[in-house]
Amino acid sequence: MFPCPHCDFQVQDGITACPSCDEDLTALAVLGELPDHLYNKALQALKNGDASTAISACGAALNMKFRDPGLWMLFGLAAARQGAFDLAEQCWKTVLMLSRNYEPARNGLKLIKQIRQQPQQE
Repeated sequence: MFPCPHCDFQVQDGITACPSCDEDLTALAVLGELPDHLYNKALQALKNGDASTAISACGAALNMKFRDPGLWMLFGLAAARQGAFDLAEQCWKTVLMLSRNYEPARNGLKLIKQIRQQPQQE
């Protein structure tokens, strides 16, 4: 829910006209869907092997939905795919701060720890 910018009436997400004052809220409805659109763009990019685009889309979405553990999880996965393990680790730690028992984040952190413990090849 969000307040109508014209009359402060609490409007349900996705509604395109205020039920109280009948003002057009289409732009706000579209803006509210942008983080989900960016998440889907990141997910598709990652499936296509484009971790850089996935990182960019996740970063943009997190500017609007900072407390979304799913976005942080995907951001961490994209970072790990690029070999940016410090960034992935920070993302997954953020997931655990937002959602303590999120097992995929714990598994990601364990995997990074295992990778770091492997002897470096010359």
